[in-house]
Amino acid sequence: MNDRPDRDPNLTNFLRQNRSISPPGLPDLEDRLLLEIDRLPAPTKPKIFNSRWRYLIGGFGVMTIGIIGMTIDRAIAPSEPSMAQLNELNLYLEAHVSGLVAHPESTGEDRDTTVDLDADLLTIDSEDI
Repeated sequence: MNDRPDRDPNLTNFLRQNRSISPPGLPDLEDRLLLEIDRLPAPTKPKIFNSRWRYLIGGFGVMTIGIIGMTIDRAIAPSEPSMAQLNELNLYLEAHVSGLVAHPESTGEDRDTTVDLDADLLTIDSEDI
């Protein structure tokens, strides 16, 4: 009986004497439970999920998400450069980049009002990457 040295014989005897006894099983308990379950009303789904409202609500949700996304995109997207910014960039490039050729038709006095850079040159195409 005392195969393992870590067992306490007093504790083992106490637990055997005070062992709880499970009550005997009730006859036909399973059948009674199944009959009670069958008597309960079946759960019904809300009407909104069985009708066209589901698609209307989903459509409005998608449109709302799209509008919010476009608004956020417009808010964080950089705006196109103004004429003053293009002129400033043009003057910087002429002053700091060697080999930049001025247009022959522009003279010195109207150089501040003309823009040599095209706004399309500042955009990056997917082919350039």
